Amino acid sequence: MTSDVYKKFIELAKYREDKELLFLSIIFNVAPIIEGHKPASIISFSRNDKGLYYAWDNYKYELKDYCNLRYFELKRTDGYILVMFYDSHKLSEALNEEKNIRFLKRFGYKNWSRIDKFLSLLKRRFEVACPHEVGIFLGYPIEDVVGFMNNCGENCILCGYWKVYHNPDKAIELFRKYNKSKEHILELIIRGTEPSALIKQVA
Repeated sequence: MTSDVYKKFIELAKYREDKELLFLSIIFNVAPIIEGHKPASIISFSRNDKGLYYAWDNYKYELKDYCNLRYFELKRTDGYILVMFYDSHKLSEALNEEKNIRFLKRFGYKNWSRIDKFLSLLKRRFEVACPHEVGIFLGYPIEDVVGFMNNCGENCILCGYWKVYHNPDKAIELFRKYNKSKEHILELIIRGTEPSALIKQVA
């Protein structure tokens, strides 16, 4: 994410609290999913971040009323809640791609037809640490997931939304699309559309 996009987000967040701040955080982070550029995103709702931890528990069920995106809580601690937001169709495609499922089987995943089985195992693995295979769920190229593992997170040739070890030109193009999606959402909010109304319109 470019610094300009992040600065716009921070400026908009200053003037919102509770429900509208929660939905701003969600719509901003899931924008690339809505526009079809990635299967999933993970958002951390922290106790230290203007009450987002409590706002999530208070308003998460409203998303089911008017949002086509799905969500799944991966981890909950006293300090934060990790939630994955995803497009069911795109996530299923990513998980069942031949080279990806071959890789995932190393960690106990199978050729499941139901996404919830993948997510349940991922959640169990999050109990120990952030598992490397989460990159597959988030749409990272498998070459970069494996590259990160083999290099212990070092020696990448590019660092953006993830650490890139292969085909930087393709990664740069994806990063550009992610940023444009987020900029589009921010422009709509700057023009006066509240985040809760925006989720109803675009998600």
